[in-house]
Amino acid sequence: MGRIETQVHPDADDYAQSFPDDDVIESPKYRVVDTVQHKPAKLTKLETLETKARTLRDSLVSNWVDLADTISAIIDTDLWKQSGYKTVRDYCKEQLGWSYEYCRKIINGAVAVQQTAQLTEAPSNAVAAELGRIPEAERAEAIKTITANDQSLTADRVKIYREISESGAPATPEEIIRYTDQHIEQRVLTEAKKHSKPAEMLKRLAEKLEG
Repeated sequence: MGRIETQVHPDADDYAQSFPDDDVIESPKYRVVDTVQHKPAKLTKLETLETKARTLRDSLVSNWVDLADTISAIIDTDLWKQSGYKTVRDYCKEQLGWSYEYCRKIINGAVAVQQTAQLTEAPSNAVAAELGRIPEAERAEAIKTITANDQSLTADRVKIYREISESGAPATPEEIIRYTDQHIEQRVLTEAKKHSKPAEMLKRLAEKLEG
């Protein structure tokens, strides 16, 4: 893949949770390397890429494009087969510590960013992943609509644009704002329901307003 500069997204804490928890698999099982030698062992290409992937994995927010390039060089070729695993899914789970589907989201997101001429800097991994789900031919118009009136290009707004478009309705800037407000309200209510007292308070308030 080509190269594009990355930047730390201001909503890093939010988009770090944008993928399902079961995509992230803790404690990858690294292969044992014999360290009892008089001189450093020469790493294979696969081991070198694995080491780089693990390093980038710990700083995904700022290095996800490099990570996409690295894991693509492993799983989009036959290189991963040198590890002895029978399937690429098993390899990703055991050696990279992520599900294959999550690896694909990272790679596809980077490809989407590199195919979009309007983006001179890479957005967050979450934004890129959502852009990757919009057909390439529609991506430029989508970004123009989403960022109209100085609105931010966020993962939520890209997702909302896609959902509106897929429903057959016109994805206008006004409609995106309306859907965004609805999503925010729903999130507030969802958080409130996690705590009994705030939920009871909101319920009493709603009943008072209705009365």
